[in-house]
Amino acid sequence: VAAFADPKFGNLNTVRLKAYWQFDSGDWPIWMKSSNGDPLLVEKPFGQGAVLLCAFPVDRDWSNFPVRPAFLPWTHRIVGYLAQDSRGGQS
Repeated sequence: VAAFADPKFGNLNTVRLKAYWQFDSGDWPIWMKSSNGDPLLVEKPFGQGAVLLCAFPVDRDWSNFPVRPAFLPWTHRIVGYLAQDSRGGQS
């Protein structure tokens, strides 16, 4: 998600969350944090792949994310990442 620091790819700073689940991310890599440092998206190795845990549903009830310009490119990158097999190719 580092590409989203560049405004031409969409700006995640315009996403507003009404609420999110708080959890202890342990030593899992954190992909996204809230403005106060709470983990919002973390990765956990699972078998030969990985699982991403998102701390908020991606719907209009909890955030404005689905209507922000960055939503579709963000979703595409997440799915692309998860679809890679352990050898670096696409599944």
